[in-house]
Amino acid sequence: MIMASYGLITEHFELNTYMVFLLGVFMLIIGLEELRKSHKKFWYMSIVISLFSFFVSIQSLFIY
Repeated sequence: MIMASYGLITEHFELNTYMVFLLGVFMLIIGLEELRKSHKKFWYMSIVISLFSFFVSIQSLFIY
């Protein structure tokens, strides 16, 4: 929230890459916890979202 607020106030969006990467880490942790708890509905969706977030953050590091 702090990094997003900083980006909106100052209009410097260099931190978006790091926010997307941290979102990927967070979603990966959620997916692994759901897998450990044997909740079969949402663990795969969380892991797919985390992989997509990692892909976007790595791609944006090379573009910018």
